[in-house]
Amino acid sequence: MGELILCKKPIAAVPYYIEDVSLNIYSLEELCYYVAHNAYLINSDFASYELSGWIGREVGKEEEKILNNMLDEEKPLHVYIEALLNFCDYLPGEEIRNVVEIISSFENKSPIECSKIRADRLLDKGNIVYAIYEYESILDKCDKKEVSKEFIGDIWHNLAVCYSRLFFFKEASVCFEYAYQLNRKKISLEAMLCTYRCMRDEE
Repeated sequence: MGELILCKKPIAAVPYYIEDVSLNIYSLEELCYYVAHNAYLINSDFASYELSGWIGREVGKEEEKILNNMLDEEKPLHVYIEALLNFCDYLPGEEIRNVVEIISSFENKSPIECSKIRADRLLDKGNIVYAIYEYESILDKCDKKEVSKEFIGDIWHNLAVCYSRLFFFKEASVCFEYAYQLNRKKISLEAMLCTYRCMRDEE
């Protein structure tokens, strides 16, 4: 069943297009809904003069001025998002604080670390396929000179967890083995042995 969003602000004649997810946004409430439910996907590119301009046209020039001033002063992303969420009454204060806390956890981290946080949150929420895409993308971009073997091993481990939850035990066992070779963690070794048992591979 879908969720009904009561919009107190005007419905946009021209929607705001979020390219990352190919989504048209028609109201400030809908934008706040997207941010609240996809906080782990929000990155620094989200805060832009283009978004501020859309809000200015569809919501009000004062709100646009506030957001543009933040961009001019290079305020952190979580400050921009907090102001945006406070422009309407869609989210209560506690939920706004939770969203801001999630977004601030990405700041001052490398792009690779941010990608892992996003992938981990996707996995936690049960979005397994998207998590797999994210982990594989990290491994494709990962430069072993920039990150530790343990970090890469942990990515392989979580990728293996994704495959396990889809019952792809053969693929999972390979990933767990790569993970253990890199992070030398007992949990990766035990998980690898469990996947062999699930495949009835006694050897």
